[in-house]
Amino acid sequence: MSQIEFENRKFKIRDVNVRNEGIKAISPDDYSLKVSSVLKSKTISAAIESNFIAFENKSILLPDKFLPSPEFLDYHYQHIFRK
Repeated sequence: MSQIEFENRKFKIRDVNVRNEGIKAISPDDYSLKVSSVLKSKTISAAIESNFIAFENKSILLPDKFLPSPEFLDYHYQHIFRK
């Protein structure tokens, strides 16, 4: 069983390799949060629901400068994110 630490809380996720990440991504098109179907296919705890699923498809707040690199976001979304 793997664990994710998020805001000083640990979540147990069965059969998900969180070291390889890929369970969440920021869409390079509209800067919205995407949650992997791998994560959603597991038993969803209240913590996973309130910290991941609740924010799915919502855009992140963008900084005034030093925006996330579109190339990096696209690479992560296309090659690492587990749709």
